[in-house]
Amino acid sequence: MGALEVSRLLPFADLALLLFFMIWCVAPYRGNLFRALLIGLVIMGLVLFIATDLAPLFGEVCKMAGLSFPEGYGEVSSLEADSHVVPWLLLRVIRPFYGFE
Repeated sequence: MGALEVSRLLPFADLALLLFFMIWCVAPYRGNLFRALLIGLVIMGLVLFIATDLAPLFGEVCKMAGLSFPEGYGEVSSLEADSHVVPWLLLRVIRPFYGFE
């Protein structure tokens, strides 16, 4: 399985947010940029995976809120809203019981 099969998200509007994810990687390593870059790449991979996994649910919630999308738009997601690991894990646990896709 390649990287493109796992993450189908292209962060267009959330590009400015990528810097804030990397800031949190520099502080624990006391400015060691090599370690921060390695950990930041792992974290960004996880964030893109979580955002891709939650994209169908995110799009469904947007439609329930009354947002309209053009025909053939694909999937909608957000790095900021979908980058929280604990709610994602909770959703993965309750997903079979509530019938979430």
